[in-house]
Amino acid sequence: MPTILRLISVLVLLANLSTGAAAAGEESRWAREAATRIRSHLAWPKGMSPAKKRRAVVTFLVDRAGVISEARLVEKTGSDMADRAALTAVNRASPLPAPPFPPDQPRLAVTLPVSFAPDFVPPRSICNGC
Repeated sequence: MPTILRLISVLVLLANLSTGAAAAGEESRWAREAATRIRSHLAWPKGMSPAKKRRAVVTFLVDRAGVISEARLVEKTGSDMADRAALTAVNRASPLPAPPFPPDQPRLAVTLPVSFAPDFVPPRSICNGC
């Protein structure tokens, strides 16, 4: 994973998902795909100093079609601009690939730490107020 812009880790909380090896592999693959899609929507906010590393933790729900809802911060970065950029990236990434979970579970809760590192080079244009 590039050090330019990192998602420190992806913690996917999959309630009632089988713990078998096949299910775990499918879960890991989906988590990587989801993180990559969200990362592709991250942009360094215009006016935010790159001298300090910032980390937000975002939680959201994703349905069977991959549509994201109820995105919110569970840990703030200390910068309103970075917080908005993290939430904006999550919302713009919708829909994600369809997640793997049991037929009786309508939505999946996902918690995603997002980091803006000091050596950041934006993967796309600068975010103007996200």
